Amino acid sequence: MTPTRFDDPSRGAAQQPNRARIKQQAHYRKLTRWTLQGWLTMFYLAAGYAKLTEPTELLGLLLTWPDAVDPLFVRALGGLELLMALGLVLALAPRVPARAILNRVLAFSFLESLAFFLFHAVERDFGHMLVNAVLVALSVIVFRTQERAS
Repeated sequence: MTPTRFDDPSRGAAQQPNRARIKQQAHYRKLTRWTLQGWLTMFYLAAGYAKLTEPTELLGLLLTWPDAVDPLFVRALGGLELLMALGLVLALAPRVPARAILNRVLAFSFLESLAFFLFHAVERDFGHMLVNAVLVALSVIVFRTQERAS
């Protein structure tokens, strides 16, 4: 029988994995996921609120794309973003089918951010491209870490 890296007696006791360290690492992963979920929640809460309450002219100056679409679409997207923020918060609550809610919210977040990333790439609006690239990355990271945690 070939010894595994855990059976190697030449390794010090501090290097051997133990339950406390594994539990601590799982705790850190959970805190990281919750922090990233919180950032996504704050972003979608602010973005949705702005799209629902700000005049279309101001949104056109800030975002460049609302002038090209129907104002009703901008308001509907704002409502969806507020629902996404609510879904991200509900996924942290106990006794809620968190995985189902979170997967749907993260899928929509990924698709929306990717679509806007591509739109801003065509328009060569690098600042907004960066924001959407970060949102895509956060959505993927939260999805991957919650899949591993479950």
